[in-house]
Amino acid sequence: FCTIFKHLGLLEDFKNEKSMTFTKRDLRIAIAKRSFERVTGRKVGEEDRKSHYRKGVSGDWQNYFSIRVRKEFDTQYGELLRLTGYEQDRHWALPLVFL
Repeated sequence: FCTIFKHLGLLEDFKNEKSMTFTKRDLRIAIAKRSFERVTGRKVGEEDRKSHYRKGVSGDWQNYFSIRVRKEFDTQYGELLRLTGYEQDRHWALPLVFL
């Protein structure tokens, strides 16, 4: 987790970063400082199409990935999605079917 915390800028929040011991309180504070609302000044669900932080809604990408883009993304990064636990299988890349 050290690499992830460093990349996200979380280490600067901890006084004891050399030993990498964090309390639950430390983590709650660090997470709160980087909440969608705090970073963007908007509530979750409020969209700004020009912002990198569009809506803050999990899964919103599905509204923007075409079938072709899903397949290509799966070809390039599908295994990484599965290894990191974002997806369990390749079903995410299949076209959505509405009943």
